[in-house]
Amino acid sequence: MKLEISLLGDYYVVGLMHLDRTTIKNGMRVYGSRDWADALMRMSGSGDSSRVAAEIKERTGRTVRRVYGNSGVVLGGDHFSFEVFMDGVPQNFDKVHENSTRISLGKVTRNMRAKEILGVCRATGIGGITFCWDGVDSFDQSQLVMESHELSHVLNEPNTFKLIFNLFYAGRAADYQRREERDALMPLKHFFHIL
Repeated sequence: MKLEISLLGDYYVVGLMHLDRTTIKNGMRVYGSRDWADALMRMSGSGDSSRVAAEIKERTGRTVRRVYGNSGVVLGGDHFSFEVFMDGVPQNFDKVHENSTRISLGKVTRNMRAKEILGVCRATGIGGITFCWDGVDSFDQSQLVMESHELSHVLNEPNTFKLIFNLFYAGRAADYQRREERDALMPLKHFFHIL
């Protein structure tokens, strides 16, 4: 049987990068303001950012280091829903175990070089992720673990901001995932932490 778990709501892509003022100036000069922002967003949202980093280095002569990049659904909020299906039949549940890690400014700025700043790139839209497992006999909510990162500190959010990016069932990751796109992702204004 097939187990499908869908998370719907505010879908976010978040990238944290070590930059310096010269890199930012070169990027804006070479790419133009809008395309530079797009290049940083591509680096944020790409699972393997090495190709985008190589392109940026080739065009600007400068290195951008991504120290965090992830995407997922924000826990809670007006649009949040969590649905479980076994072979298309809805399953009841009342509790999900969570493994949450706090991503702090100290952690992502620990290896910053002198004069570097932490660039925060984000995009959001209504959407979600469906996690699928084949060969599951039955649904047992005690076997489900939700993995999230708590990002309020680095995103300057006053309230808890948990980004759910993975689910495990019976100790195993999903066999495959589908991104559900209701809206195109809209880039949010980049901001910087200067330490």
